[in-house]
Amino acid sequence: MCSSDPAEEPEYLKPEKPKPLPSQGIEPPKVSQTLLPENLVPASGGLPEQLGTNPGGVYKDKITGTKYYVKAYNDKQGVDSGAAQARVEWLANKIYQHLGIATTQTELVFMKDFNKLCIASKWIEGAEKIPAEEQHKYPDIISGFVADAYLKNWDVAGLNYENIVRDPTTGQGIRSDNGGSMTFRAQGSAKEFETDKIPELESMRDPNHGAGKIFKGITKENILSQAQYLVSKIGRAHV
Repeated sequence: MCSSDPAEEPEYLKPEKPKPLPSQGIEPPKVSQTLLPENLVPASGGLPEQLGTNPGGVYKDKITGTKYYVKAYNDKQGVDSGAAQARVEWLANKIYQHLGIATTQTELVFMKDFNKLCIASKWIEGAEKIPAEEQHKYPDIISGFVADAYLKNWDVAGLNYENIVRDPTTGQGIRSDNGGSMTFRAQGSAKEFETDKIPELESMRDPNHGAGKIFKGITKENILSQAQYLVSKIGRAHV
């Protein structure tokens, strides 16, 4: 980095202090007005098929025929913390999308099946897990490193590198599960979210830990370029 003091982080890599979300730009989390929970039925016709570690299942909108994976986070931090985690994942996805980084399309819905606010991810038919050893070859995955670090998305790759999938239509790498962003760990426990530093710019490049196997080749020049783009797109008016 271009600093005379190696212990001090350059200003352009520091996230700006949070401000209230504006009426334009990145919207605050809100319950979907178009995806109605009463229209969502298990896609299999029986019990919803749970695919992850959190309660959830594959549903279909009986009006449009569109499939979704609906996830209900456990309340690991007390009442309604699961709903808060759903909101955080929704917001993380909006920030990624604002930066031009592909994620699944998500909506917030209150599901009676789980008696809580859930996050519904639009199903990507034919999506495939990208082998861990191949993910570093995808420019659209690598170019999102600083955003991953900024959002503290430690689990961006997933325990078994299943959280980034290949879209069969576009060939893009899609960040499909971003529930471990910001103040939440992937399983719902609390995580400190510093607003004045981003230690993940180093830790998430360590090949001994999770995503580091993908991002170990990221250079300081890559970080500089991505950071400059991020701060040009997300300023005080957005966060």
